[in-house]
Amino acid sequence: MSGSFSCDACGKTYAWKPELAGKRVKCKCGKAITIPIDDPAGDDMADLAVPAPARGGGGGGGGGGGACPSCGAAVGAGAVICVNCGHNLKTGKKLSTAKQVGGGAAGGGGGAAAAEYAPGYRSYGAVNTSDGGMSDKQKKMVIFSSIAGIAAIIAVLAIVIIPKAMKEKKRLADADAHSSKKMERLITNVESAGGLQEAMRQGTLGQGLEHQDVSAQTKPPYWAIEERHANMLATPNVKVAKKFILGPTSRFNGHDHAQSVKLVNDLYALGCGSVVVISPVMAVDNTEVAGSIVATLPTDKAARTKVFAYYKSLDKTVEPFDLPRQTDMGQKWISIEFKE
Repeated sequence: MSGSFSCDACGKTYAWKPELAGKRVKCKCGKAITIPIDDPAGDDMADLAVPAPARGGGGGGGGGGGACPSCGAAVGAGAVICVNCGHNLKTGKKLSTAKQVGGGAAGGGGGAAAAEYAPGYRSYGAVNTSDGGMSDKQKKMVIFSSIAGIAAIIAVLAIVIIPKAMKEKKRLADADAHSSKKMERLITNVESAGGLQEAMRQGTLGQGLEHQDVSAQTKPPYWAIEERHANMLATPNVKVAKKFILGPTSRFNGHDHAQSVKLVNDLYALGCGSVVVISPVMAVDNTEVAGSIVATLPTDKAARTKVFAYYKSLDKTVEPFDLPRQTDMGQKWISIEFKE
């Protein structure tokens, strides 16, 4: 027949069972007990006997000292709470307490795992009461927040950054391809005309360069010419043509003062809203000389036709190196650039 063992704190006796030998359990009084490895029946049971502690009178005293009515531990005079088990000596209620894994002097090192809880006893389980730990709910919140952040970053990459980078890469590739074709066409035009100057004189230098780039479908056919005009008007030194010709020696390249005055007056007479001189400079002979002008075209179709016919009749002019001869394509301005 198996023996029994007792709690050192309160004296309560439990039957020894071999399947619980060596396990760590908790007595009903709250004291941790290590169940003996060997059957106590083989020992002197008199050595195991623990005298029952002297019990103080009544649960509502607490003022005269004595023993705790719950665990039997000694309590001081005037004590209200038993420091051993948490029993309230006045109300008779017991405070709930928690013990940390690893125990103190009475614990004697590590608690049992949940799978080793002893049936029939209150388990001395592993309980982490550290304030620095996170609850399962907090851990889940951190995990979900991290996943959401990563998902947001991936979405931004997929929706904004990657498509934009691919679009820019394609644009650069198309621009490179267009530039190569454009240069090949210019070389062909120069060779066909018998030289650069001859191609410029004939107006065939830019032939075939109708700006077949990736923007051709969304931009008007005259966008390249208009862009050049806008750049010319944006130069720092721009002068109104009417004021320019007031100078007694002012002129355009290849023209004297009288010819320059007539040219400006002709453009105004044809209906051009404004005529400006681009970057006039002082020559070595103290004459003010300009190489180009930009005129605002009239909106009336018949008037525009006359302006382009007049432009075609002019000599000593040259078209921009990389653009075809100007024709009426609905643009806002027309430029006249003079040979030196």
